[in-house]
Amino acid sequence: MEKFIIDSNILIEFFKGNENAKKIIDVMSENRSNEYLLSIDTIEEVLYILVRFFSKKPYWELKNNPELSKKSYDTLIPLLDIFIKKLFTLIDTSANLKGKLFNLCKKFGLLPKDALLVALALEYKVRFIISLDKDLKQLQIKSIKIISSVEELREILND
Repeated sequence: MEKFIIDSNILIEFFKGNENAKKIIDVMSENRSNEYLLSIDTIEEVLYILVRFFSKKPYWELKNNPELSKKSYDTLIPLLDIFIKKLFTLIDTSANLKGKLFNLCKKFGLLPKDALLVALALEYKVRFIISLDKDLKQLQIKSIKIISSVEELREILND
């Protein structure tokens, strides 16, 4: 059994209809003996992006008119909740990750969300991050491999 940290872009792109993300999710669904990990930070980002995407409203319009968000949430939250419960394991983001987060940001120039994924992988001793981010793919940490295609995922699962 392998453990994988999942980046928000996998879920976001899946719901937007991206074929690569859909294939990755399909392979994950077929390989349920592995553990696919999400943090609440990832879920927050997915929910934020998807409510904007599906409502087709900008941030300030949603912020100033909660009824617009509520309409999107009525459909989006139950769908996302079922999806998460069926395939993912939630992990905690603890306060003691702050030092790792800051160090990763400074050392590699990572943006905070990407650095948090790496910090979580290090904290939970996870060897794989599934992400569509090309900049994250360039990361050179020996203990972590970034998977960004269904072919790479299948290769790992078939080893």
